[in-house]
Amino acid sequence: MKVTLVRTPRYVWPFNSEHSAFWPPLGFLSLAGALEAAHPDWSVTIVDCPGSRIGWQTLGTMLGRDWPDALCLGEETVSSHEALRLARLVKERCPEARIVAGGVFFSHAAREALESNVIDYVVHGEGEVTLCELLETLAEGGDPGRVRGISYRADGGIATTAARPLLDNLDALPMPAWAKVPMAAYGRGSRNHPGLVSIEHSRGCVDNCSFCILWKHMGRLGEDGRTVRPCYRSKSAARSFDEVARLVRDFGRYTFGWVDPTWNA
Repeated sequence: MKVTLVRTPRYVWPFNSEHSAFWPPLGFLSLAGALEAAHPDWSVTIVDCPGSRIGWQTLGTMLGRDWPDALCLGEETVSSHEALRLARLVKERCPEARIVAGGVFFSHAAREALESNVIDYVVHGEGEVTLCELLETLAEGGDPGRVRGISYRADGGIATTAARPLLDNLDALPMPAWAKVPMAAYGRGSRNHPGLVSIEHSRGCVDNCSFCILWKHMGRLGEDGRTVRPCYRSKSAARSFDEVARLVRDFGRYTFGWVDPTWNA
């Protein structure tokens, strides 16, 4: 299977200007690492348009050279319309491609995304296990209704499968696929983020602040199957140290942006 994960071009960046630094797309790096570990024979690529300064025309040309079997998208709310724009473009030019969306925005706006008729599947919550299982099922022509943690269009409506349990052992995750993006490009020429890299030690939170969606996105479902409770999980110190050591040794990274929802837990 050919799988392509794309962070789309955008003209608004909510954290830094393009002259400062785009953060490496850690979510895609983690997903790609999991896909490659499970299926080393698959072709898994990441196209990070902001980090590589790729515009819409170039992106269309790149994808058109060899359309993927599955296109994976995940954007912040501010750029979600760009993901839908790409999904629409791919559906027009390669209707047989399956389009999968995930991440915080699409997880919580699955119905609206699927009703656009350009998104085929939405992965809820953590995606490493769910995306692998979904793509395996599609490759084998199986029933996606058996995959936990997704929503999809079925029988003229929207179907949502049972929630997938959280990963309890984050150390079991494969290393992010850093080599699939041009690591040297991140933080290049930046005064405040030289040698930038994004990295995580933990997921979830110990609190349930009303203004935040991350604790729900990474929370644990209660016994009633509806209530979400805060849940904090972390990698071991040894695992996180190993990631830091590899990033310094292999990629010359020296500015670490920890993306943990609650670093001081």
